[in-house]
Amino acid sequence: MRALRKAGGTYLAGLPTAVTTELTSLASQLWPWLQPATNAWETLLLSTSSPALAPA
Repeated sequence: MRALRKAGGTYLAGLPTAVTTELTSLASQLWPWLQPATNAWETLLLSTSSPALAPA
């Protein structure tokens, strides 16, 4: 698992979402800046590259 700090924070979500709190607690031992995401879509949308989504 790899986590990078982002300006808006680094979010983590588990699938199923019921494990997000437990997963965040475990991963925070290595990366204390992690925050639990509301859902997995939030992590997907924040992980995309903005230039890739900009119209040509």
